Amino acid sequence: LTDDYLRDAAGVASDAPVRSQTLEEFFRAAASEPHWKSAAELALAKRYQAIVRWLKENLENAVAYRVGEIDIPVYIIGRSPAGNWLGISTRVVET
Repeated sequence: LTDDYLRDAAGVASDAPVRSQTLEEFFRAAASEPHWKSAAELALAKRYQAIVRWLKENLENAVAYRVGEIDIPVYIIGRSPAGNWLGISTRVVET
């Protein structure tokens, strides 16, 4: 995967920043369980923890690629046991 390929897939400008993060870094806030979270937020954190666990168990060297700024497409990509590239995509908004 190249930065240009990810920019093209995201449909962003050719000079948009591309940053990579580990799964732990990307899911850190969503999967955390601080004491101030409500019961519903803690339940949601458990679901994010399950996603991270599944990704780590099923994709080798999975990485989150953030493409662009503010309204950011994110591609979480790794290799399957068969050697194929697989992943999921989402979008985050940061202001």
